[in-house]
Amino acid sequence: MIWFLKIIIDLAFMFLALTLSPVVALFVDKNWMLPHGLSWFQTQDSRMNGQWGDWRFGQKYIKYAGTKLGRWYTAVRWQWRNTGQGFSQKVMGFDVHPAATITLRGTRSFGGETSENGWYFARAANPDGKSAWQLYVTYHYKKLPGYLFRLNFGWKLWGIRAHRCQIVCAITPFKKLQA
Repeated sequence: MIWFLKIIIDLAFMFLALTLSPVVALFVDKNWMLPHGLSWFQTQDSRMNGQWGDWRFGQKYIKYAGTKLGRWYTAVRWQWRNTGQGFSQKVMGFDVHPAATITLRGTRSFGGETSENGWYFARAANPDGKSAWQLYVTYHYKKLPGYLFRLNFGWKLWGIRAHRCQIVCAITPFKKLQA
């Protein structure tokens, strides 16, 4: 029940973040970071130009790379890919305690890799009684090679270790597999 209420708030913030991303991108500094006051819009694991630099800029727009317009465009696209991630992690997230009890059920291995069909349900229960869970399902289409269905609900527990887990509600009906 708590997850459901939190995900409604998170989805509302995501809509706001999508709407504001062209304005928020104006505040990205020369190191591709947002000021602290905008940290809810910042990706927590990378800069605002993506993990690999000018994130998937596209040949059509490559001539703008390195320009102010290019920086803005890259930051907007990165925000659209990772909408409101700081909010999802910092505000709606869950802290897994180092002494948490871990339970895992399912037919597939634990983690984000997509090489196998199946599901798992993971639960991390902290010593104080608070807990988080993750339901992760993947199904490779037989008649559509290179694509799979993916469902990811709960908190991103991925390999459960002591860390702050981001809330997640993702249904990807046609996820393209990496070559």
